[in-house]
Amino acid sequence: MSFSITTSFRTSAKSTSISHNNRTVNDPLKNDKYHKHIDWDKTDQNIILVQRPIREIYDENFSDAVQKYNAKQKRADRQVKNYFEKVKKDKTLDLQREFIVQFGDKELCEEFPDARQGFAIQLEKYVEWFEQNFPDLKIYNAVIHMDEATPHLHMNVVPVATGYKQGITKRPSFSKWFKNNGLDFKQFRALQVEKMDELVQEMGAVRKVVGTHKYEKPSQYRETMQKADKVLSVAKENAENIEREIELLAINKENLVAELKVLTDEVKETYDNALNLRSKVSELKSEVNTLKDTKRGLKKELETLRADKNNLLKIMQRGREFVEKWRVNFSAKERKTITGKKYYEVSQEVYEKARDGFSYQENKRDSLLAEVSNLSEELAKERRYRANLNKDKDHLELRVNQLKKQNIGLIQRLHLATDKLAFWRQNSKNEMPKKDFKSKSQIVNRYNPFKNTEKVKDNHISKGRSR
Repeated sequence: MSFSITTSFRTSAKSTSISHNNRTVNDPLKNDKYHKHIDWDKTDQNIILVQRPIREIYDENFSDAVQKYNAKQKRADRQVKNYFEKVKKDKTLDLQREFIVQFGDKELCEEFPDARQGFAIQLEKYVEWFEQNFPDLKIYNAVIHMDEATPHLHMNVVPVATGYKQGITKRPSFSKWFKNNGLDFKQFRALQVEKMDELVQEMGAVRKVVGTHKYEKPSQYRETMQKADKVLSVAKENAENIEREIELLAINKENLVAELKVLTDEVKETYDNALNLRSKVSELKSEVNTLKDTKRGLKKELETLRADKNNLLKIMQRGREFVEKWRVNFSAKERKTITGKKYYEVSQEVYEKARDGFSYQENKRDSLLAEVSNLSEELAKERRYRANLNKDKDHLELRVNQLKKQNIGLIQRLHLATDKLAFWRQNSKNEMPKKDFKSKSQIVNRYNPFKNTEKVKDNHISKGRSR
């Protein structure tokens, strides 16, 4: 009469604890509530079958696909620097998964202690079978715990799925792996139970059905699945179509976000250029006004100099008349030369006073004439400088008009990109899973294309320009 053995196959998509599985926890943690069930005196009896860093598995299986993807990217910010960290943040992918496999239970192991070693041997056979039949589920850690009430296997795997037409062509995804192998999880679990049933029979026992894990023979299960093939084929076809549409929508979304970023950069650059030109135009206007004021001042000075010149000429004329009158009226004596020519003799004191007065008037005239000449040269320089400023002003006004037209084109392109993004939202909301749509919408909503340009203020414009 054969005896029955319970079996258990469990899985968890949540994060695992490799330090717990490999018994590498620190001493203070060994007695906490998560490790009280462990007999640490028997830990050295644990059987380590596979023990590799998970990042090493990622490098071996995904590095080529990531390198090919990066080589196609024209922009450096779209390249993937660390694929492992990227997967950790991606809710659509599976970083890893842990399977827990067990033969027997606590009561059986207490009644038949020698069965523990037999269970360990069958668990090793199971791992060998798993590696041979599921080569794309890469085992990076597998250990049999012999230091607990019942021997059991902790096996951590990384799924390697291919067949992606866009983006990185190879990714860690159980859903894609199931699809590539024509399985779902229920079928996958049935294969594991079938193998465990075979290993139990090798021990001369039969598998005991307990709890909710009602066992159906593989032949019966396959017959049931054949009846559902027609329904499943239609559902799979619809799922494939939806998945293709989601991938296309995701690609369109990435392109739209990239296009929106380029447009934002162009708008910001145009806006900065417009601000710079606006500053230069303001400076030119200020200098033109200054030149106008200078011109008016020089014009008044020139008029004053002309009046001074006329007054000086009048004074000189009056001086000549005075000298002539003085010469006639103040001659002391009339004298004659040997030849009989008449002349007037004046005293030395009177002569020197007259000469000094005449010299003062001539010096004042020469000083005023020199000042007029200098002012005329300054006025000519100001006129030339003003002419150059007018040329710069015309050139800048032409450039401002060009930038205005360019800015109008960029705004039209920005509106078009916004319309495309709205179209993506409308279609993605109906086609994508609600959770994925919500996460991707949050990413798009956090993106503010004008966050840099809004900080630019008019008070950044400096006034005036030195010559």
